[in-house]
Amino acid sequence: MKSQHLILALVMMVMAVVSGCATGGGGSGNKNSRGTLTAATSEAAQGQPAEEPKGRGEGRTRTKNEVYETPYAEEPDDDDGGGVLDAVGGFVWGLFSGDDDEPEYTYPPANQPPDTPANADYNEFGLPADENETQEKTTRAKGEKSQGPQPKSMIFWYSPSWLAGDAIQGFSNFSLLYSVNKSRKVRVHVGPYYGVGSIGNQGNLRAGLESIAEWGVDTGLRMYLNPENQGRELYGLAGLRLGFMDWVYTNPLELPNGAGGMETIPDDGVGVFTPYLGLGTSFLKAGKFQVGVSFTLGLRMTLEETFKGFQNDVFPTVGEYRLNMEASYFF
Repeated sequence: MKSQHLILALVMMVMAVVSGCATGGGGSGNKNSRGTLTAATSEAAQGQPAEEPKGRGEGRTRTKNEVYETPYAEEPDDDDGGGVLDAVGGFVWGLFSGDDDEPEYTYPPANQPPDTPANADYNEFGLPADENETQEKTTRAKGEKSQGPQPKSMIFWYSPSWLAGDAIQGFSNFSLLYSVNKSRKVRVHVGPYYGVGSIGNQGNLRAGLESIAEWGVDTGLRMYLNPENQGRELYGLAGLRLGFMDWVYTNPLELPNGAGGMETIPDDGVGVFTPYLGLGTSFLKAGKFQVGVSFTLGLRMTLEETFKGFQNDVFPTVGEYRLNMEASYFF
């Protein structure tokens, strides 16, 4: 039942993010847009200043004592993506807070008999256990511990990825994930990732961008198909990456700032959301260490406007393929 609830919550979260991407970002209808990203990268490649967009601050001169006001200032929307981030934060907090399967008990009880040893074991009634009860409890605990994955782990991923389209070839990604076992079949994870990108075959991008990178948070779950077979588990993966892709221009852009001066823009970026599904296996375990591999297929969605106000017509929504080479430490 818990597994179904986790999967349902993840699906609802992905739908919320997709809905947010459809309405957020400010697209081409934003009056403050600085033009297209294609034009910006072309200017960066040539090292020439970009022309001021028509109608942006024309005929406007600021005096010494005047406070400049943006001519097209608009009231911020009530739904600016904060609801999506709140939903994601609540989802992650619910996954990693509390564990109903392992209630905590405080021993020794307040009404323990006199002359009880300080290191005495206790039975389910809160009384000192005899030798047979202690041995039975120890045997039972060992049997339970041997069934299914261990409760917590740190997971390291090295993940080369390949993207559809010709804007970006792919990324070399590194992830460090904290993982918790929610049941014998379900394990959840969350942690940061960072990736270094390879620019694609578009001439504007190769000449106009010096470097490109992506970073963010990866959260997801895996469902074990054979949890009793430790060291050779098979599992399905489902998750969501929330991040930012940023880049550095080869030649910084020089744009009019609307106040009679020029603004230098050396870099820019855009929000990225990637829901994904996949399959994985663990094939080697030695003590608390385990090695495995997984393959995921994701839908890499980008916002319609960059952080500096350009219309994003260069990095569209594309498919992403990842090969995750995994090393885990259990504790």
